[in-house]
Amino acid sequence: MRKSVVFFGLAALALAACAGPAAQKTGLTTTYDPFEGYNRAVTKLNTKVNTAVVHPALKGYRVVVPRPARKGLSNVLYNLRFPVIVANQTLQGDWQGAHDAGARGIVNTILGVGGLFDVASAGGIPKEDEDFGQTLAVWGVPAGPYIVTPLLGPSSLRAYTGYAVDGAANPLNMYLRNTDQRGLSYTRMGVGYLNLREKTMDGVEALERSSLDPYAALRSAYYQTRAAAIRDDFPGIRTMPDIPEMEEE
Repeated sequence: MRKSVVFFGLAALALAACAGPAAQKTGLTTTYDPFEGYNRAVTKLNTKVNTAVVHPALKGYRVVVPRPARKGLSNVLYNLRFPVIVANQTLQGDWQGAHDAGARGIVNTILGVGGLFDVASAGGIPKEDEDFGQTLAVWGVPAGPYIVTPLLGPSSLRAYTGYAVDGAANPLNMYLRNTDQRGLSYTRMGVGYLNLREKTMDGVEALERSSLDPYAALRSAYYQTRAAAIRDDFPGIRTMPDIPEMEEE
């Protein structure tokens, strides 16, 4: 726990230091992209890797693993995060959201066979995915620069800080680290990456096909979906109704 607190403090300091005046002026849907040259190069690399390796592998995964099984896996991964979601709802002052997240975790763990089945949604308990990056946004911390990472794709300094804090503070990760079961922790991360990429693949391909500037379109889509998540109005990249407007160079 002490390590998590120290990590949180360092991450918050790093975020504050890197968020310059321009970042302070950016709204939830306003881009701040000081590393555009680098980000475009990484985006081109990611597109090539996606086309040659990642997306063909994901399509093969869809053929081998039926949709109900993929949905069950996604449910389990979400359920494993429920303590983190409860914590972030609480830190945001969303008491009803914290109550719903806790109720979902208990119901789906017990009645949903460890979260395999989403019994809570069937029972009318709302589902919201919260992370510490969203909590920082609610607290007024600016997004910081837009960053594209090899294989991982688009994000922001604030979001990456949030993911790191969530990972360090997740009780399951703490248990696996403290019991020398880091292999299971890495396996969970890998399965989570597979699940995320499978869910977003169709949206990413649609953006790449429909835009003259896929980089600008993907950046705009990221900011729009992230802003919607912070507002608790998150449709997901696969269900976004419109392709973002193209930006001219």
